[in-house]
Order: sequence, then C-alpha cells, then structure tokens
Amino acid sequence: MRGRRNTAWGLALGVAIGLCPLNTPDVWAQAKGASGASGASDPKKGAPGANDAEVAEFEKHFAAGQAAAKANRWDAARQEFLQAFDLKPDHAPTVARLAQAEMATGRHREAAEHLNIFLEYAVGLSAQDRKIAEDLLIEAQSKLAIVTVKVDKPGAKVMVDGRTLGTSPLPEAVLVDAGAQRRFEAETPDGWRARVVQDLEARTTPTITMTLKAPATQIIKERQTWRTPLLFTSIAVGVVGIGAGVGFTLAASTK
Repeated sequence: MRGRRNTAWGLALGVAIGLCPLNTPDVWAQAKGASGASGASDPKKGAPGANDAEVAEFEKHFAAGQAAAKANRWDAARQEFLQAFDLKPDHAPTVARLAQAEMATGRHREAAEHLNIFLEYAVGLSAQDRKIAEDLLIEAQSKLAIVTVKVDKPGAKVMVDGRTLGTSPLPEAVLVDAGAQRRFEAETPDGWRARVVQDLEARTTPTITMTLKAPATQIIKERQTWRTPLLFTSIAVGVVGIGAGVGFTLAASTK
C-alpha cells in the first residue's frame, strides 16, 4: 500500500511541477561541493546576442553568489544567483546553484521547479552531479503539498501567503510548501473576499474551499435601505408634532 501511495504521490507531483508556472526564479545553494554541470555552457561565453556588458554583469553576480554560498550566506547567494539567472537562464550551473540556495532558505517549491528543469535540460551531466540534483529534488518534494483550491465565484484572484496562484477557477492543483498557518485568500474586483488559514502536511493532497463574502460597505448599505424611509417618516411625524404643540400653546395664550 505504501509503495502504491508513494507512486501516486510521485505522479501527482510530477504533473503539478510540469504545470506550475515559475513565478519566482531562484538559486541552488547547499549542495555538497556541487560543481555544476559538466559540459554546460561556459559563463564567460555569453548567450547568443549578449553584449560584453551583459556578460560582465552575469559574471559579477555569479561570482558573488558563489562567494556568498561558500560563506553560508544563503539569502545573499540566492539574490545574486537570481540576478545571474535573469541574465542567462540557460546556464545550467546557475540554475543548479539557484535551486540549492532555495533549499537552504526553505523555498522548497521553487527549488523543486528549478531542479526539475535542471535535470531535464542540463546537457552532459556527470553521474555525481545528477545524483546530487536528484537527491535534492527528492528532499524538496518531501516538503511540499499538492493543493486543490476551490472558490465559489469565478474571476477571483487566488493567493497563498501573498503569492498569486491565478484566477478562479484554477485549472490545476498547485504546489505549496508544507507547514503551519498557510494563508489562502481570494478576492474579486468588486471586493468580495474569502480567507482560509490551514496547516499543511507534507506529501498530502488537500482541498481548500473558499466562500466569498460581500464587502462590509455593501452589507451596511443593504441594511440601511429599509431604514431610510422610516427615518424620514419619523422626522416628518416629529415636525408635525412640534407644529401642533406650538399651535396649541399659541391658542392657549390667546385665550
């Protein structure tokens, strides 16, 4: 049973990774002396059409990322490798280092996405480099949940922990880092909102259902609509009463 469950999980996760868009490019940081991909493109050789300034900028960020990773400053390494990745997304060692830094900083979803790309597209990987990447991918996958998010109205922006997942209805399940107090939110352009906070266990496939509620201003207006005629009626009756009282007073004083 456990073997079948693990196989089903692996298939589901593979599909989710394949469908999940890369919202945030990041780094590979913590591998045991990972040297990148043998046969990968030389960082000193720019991408086709790249000018010398771009190549120099890439080399600067890649070297700074390497130095930060060596000093165990993974947040700084991630930022540097991220900028290098933006300049040269086809450089396999950069993708590897980016994913490694993501693992070191707890960004397992991004790491899984980048490691999956690295293993699929890196050319000429040595057996040792492939084994390191595969082990890291397994570790990253063990920290994730595959979540199906359902919203009762279409056209709502759906987010988890501030990260935009898309617009309801979401076509597929999404990868979410496991952990406590994950915050799911949905909001329509006209202000209908929903919020669900839930703990997520790793290697699970939960469903989050959200029911949108009208904005508070709209609820107040709906409640006040029936009060408005009554308010004016009360004012009118009060004015008539005051007028009658004044009339009686004048009549009494005249007599």
